[in-house]
Amino acid sequence: MSNPFRKFFKPGLELIRGTRFVSFLFIGISILIGAGILWAANLYYNIDTGQIVMEEVQNVTKDLIISGANQALKFTGGTNYFVGLQASTTVTSTKTYILPQHGIAPPSADYVLTWQSGDQLTWKMATSVAGVGDITDVGDVSSGAAFTSGGTGASLWFHSGAYTGQLTQGTLTGSRTYTLPDLTGTVALAQAGGLGTGPVLFGNNGLIATSSNFFWDISNGRLAIGTSTAGYPLDVLGAIRSGRTGTAGQIIISNNSGYGLIFQANASMVATNTYNWPVDYGTSNFVLTTNGSGGLSWQNVTGTGAVTGTGEANRLARWTSASNLATSSIVDNYTGTALTIGSTGTTTIAYNLIVSGSGGVTSALYTGTSAVTYTSGATTTISSAGSADIILDPASGKITLGTTDYIRTASGYEIGKVDTLILREMIPILGFDLPPQTASTSYVTISRTLENYPFVATTTGTTRVHKFVIRYVDDLPTASSSDWRIWNVTDSTTTASFTVAGCNETDFTTAKGKTQIVETSIPGGPGNNKSWRLDIKIPAAQSGKKIRVFEVFLAAYDKIQ
Repeated sequence: MSNPFRKFFKPGLELIRGTRFVSFLFIGISILIGAGILWAANLYYNIDTGQIVMEEVQNVTKDLIISGANQALKFTGGTNYFVGLQASTTVTSTKTYILPQHGIAPPSADYVLTWQSGDQLTWKMATSVAGVGDITDVGDVSSGAAFTSGGTGASLWFHSGAYTGQLTQGTLTGSRTYTLPDLTGTVALAQAGGLGTGPVLFGNNGLIATSSNFFWDISNGRLAIGTSTAGYPLDVLGAIRSGRTGTAGQIIISNNSGYGLIFQANASMVATNTYNWPVDYGTSNFVLTTNGSGGLSWQNVTGTGAVTGTGEANRLARWTSASNLATSSIVDNYTGTALTIGSTGTTTIAYNLIVSGSGGVTSALYTGTSAVTYTSGATTTISSAGSADIILDPASGKITLGTTDYIRTASGYEIGKVDTLILREMIPILGFDLPPQTASTSYVTISRTLENYPFVATTTGTTRVHKFVIRYVDDLPTASSSDWRIWNVTDSTTTASFTVAGCNETDFTTAKGKTQIVETSIPGGPGNNKSWRLDIKIPAAQSGKKIRVFEVFLAAYDKIQ
């Protein structure tokens, strides 16, 4: 049998990894365990880390000393990380710190551990400046009395190189809150007692700033904008604008009595106008004129439209020279006849005569080539907006309307309007002497077969439109309809198809029927004969329903183009 005491010491004697200190420590702990000082519960050597691990210490009756340079007492939290205590490498004397008695002065939130006389460590409230003392050389302060309502200090200190900045609160008469904007910028400070002469403080993105382009001269009471030199009470370097879109601006210059000279832009302006004023005062009786491009100048009134001459009452003036007016033959007596051209004889108009307003020409209107001889049968053109001319042709007795023109009577009836339908002819095409009735869900013929086109030719300037006029009765639901088609017998094809709304009638014997007009197309036309007929059926979904047809007419219309 092997010696168990020898096996107990064997791991310590065969250590391969670690330092000599670890080996001695292992042997020392083994001796303490053997002496009964330590209880070796879960004591083992970690080969991976080269460490002796003691998971539980029941009792240490003497001082626990860890010697050697840079040694630490480490505590793990169940992971590979630890919290350690280590003596300074430059320690020159022995120091024992006494931990605070938790039961006598229990700590709370924001407490700090402080040193007291006799190497006693004590918990102190961090916001109590008197209890903690001044904090120096600790870097940036992120919390504490300087940032809470319970502090007693009045200054914050900032350091930049060899210089120190102090932010001090003045004497308060109440609690105050100062909020800085959520922006990056510079806050400008002013001397106590006022700004004096210099840049004006103003809001710049929520900050207080100054600018040499916004200057106040307190001695002379002058404000400069765009410059730091104020030569007048308001001195602006650059343009000044008054007003905005939707609000008219004004420049008002008042006299000693309070009356003002107002400059205001015209409300109907659609562009910006710049006027360049003359360089001097001009001369007495001169007028201010423009060159059409904004240049203003003083001009003698005689060179800007002054006129001379005499006239006669109720007669319009005419130019007899470049600057002289005399009486013309046009009379305007404003008695209801309005304007008279010439009192006797014939008045010749060499170019177009434009008659506007509610008036008109009440005498004979001629079109000719000279004042004496007129062309027989010449046409007269009356032009309207968009060149939709109306041509009067006395020789042919015709009035030709423009593309979009038409005649309207005083009561509003319109003649010749584009897209107007004119009924030319109508014929019956029902193929039975008595009203036929059907419940067939397949097409049956309802009309006679038309072999030749039955109507006259289309009028010039129109197109032909065909419509069926159908009088009928059925017991189909109003939401349903019967099916109709035009069958081209000549070509064995369907030319067109349409539906006729249901009547939902239950008694055909007393029903007078319903009339429906349907626009459609038929085979052939004027000069192009095709044989065709009209067919009808009940939809398969309405099997058992029936329809009775009283009359079917085919109508021909001419549509004005």
